Amino acid sequence: MKRANKANLITWLTLGILGLMLIVGKKVIKDAMYIVMAVGLIIAAVSGILGWWKEKSRSKDAIVNLLGSLALLGIGLWIITNPVAFDTLLNVVIGLVLMITGVLWLVRGWKQDRDKIIIVMGAVALILGLIIACSNAATNWVIVAEGIGLIYTAITGFIGEKRFSK
Repeated sequence: MKRANKANLITWLTLGILGLMLIVGKKVIKDAMYIVMAVGLIIAAVSGILGWWKEKSRSKDAIVNLLGSLALLGIGLWIITNPVAFDTLLNVVIGLVLMITGVLWLVRGWKQDRDKIIIVMGAVALILGLIIACSNAATNWVIVAEGIGLIYTAITGFIGEKRFSK
């Protein structure tokens, strides 16, 4: 087997394993994702604080950057210490964004010659936003759907690799 084919097969296998992990161990994956995000926020915050400390500027922009860095530090530490509360907040924020988008699409579809496609998309976004905002299970549905998508991609990639490498 060619070297490129082996590398591609490893890629498909990795995607399949990751998809399976998302379906079977979604809590572990979700918690790991939150920790990585929190560490990223903390690193960005420390970088901003050290940058301010180095310059020790009292300009309005420097103070705003310092306060923003302190806020990022607080959010990062809060996510690490309380991932369940962050999960709930994340669902509410995503749900609200979808609901607002849905309402905007409904208004736009109604104003633009009563465009049925935009109206249906707006209604779907509004309903999904309500479901996601009111249910922690919605995040789990999305994670399972992502896992299924990765497994599908791995299987079709593996089949395609086998078929086209002959």
